[in-house]
Amino acid sequence: MIKGQRVILRAYEKDDDISSIQRMINEEDVLLNLRPDAPMPFSFTDEKKFVEGQSSFNKDYNFVIANMENAYIGGCGLMDISWINSVGTVGIWLRKSDHNKGLGTEALSLLIQFIFDHLNLRKIKLHVFGFNKRAIKCYEKVGFKVEAVLKEEIYRHGKYWDDYTMSIFKSEYLEENNEKET
Repeated sequence: MIKGQRVILRAYEKDDDISSIQRMINEEDVLLNLRPDAPMPFSFTDEKKFVEGQSSFNKDYNFVIANMENAYIGGCGLMDISWINSVGTVGIWLRKSDHNKGLGTEALSLLIQFIFDHLNLRKIKLHVFGFNKRAIKCYEKVGFKVEAVLKEEIYRHGKYWDDYTMSIFKSEYLEENNEKET
């Protein structure tokens, strides 16, 4: 468990989390931002398979984002890890009622700290769709910078949108955080 000021990152608990995940991940604003293909809803079976596949021995590192009462409010994780290149990809989502409260920023900061402190990766990257201005602002706030743009890659809301690849390097993150502490 990784405890912040207002959120906790914890392991998935099969019995408690599956229904919450399936309900929240299928909220339209969440679903539209998660998948580059058609935003098809996730079934209960999909979520059950995902949660049952989570283990501390898994090659991915996925966490529940919980509030201080330990209630499920979203998820985040690290996937597509290249240990040779010391690079991984993160993803994060929160239920709509917890948007714009700084909870995603705090959860992402905790995840970044975990990755750099315990997994010793040198670079973390993510993908974000151009229409998701709220997420882009969150990512920039914790130190991610746009590294590449795939022009008109995603079709949503009747038009094509850019797909941004953003990244943060351990060296820059440590430098930035050392400056804040002094």
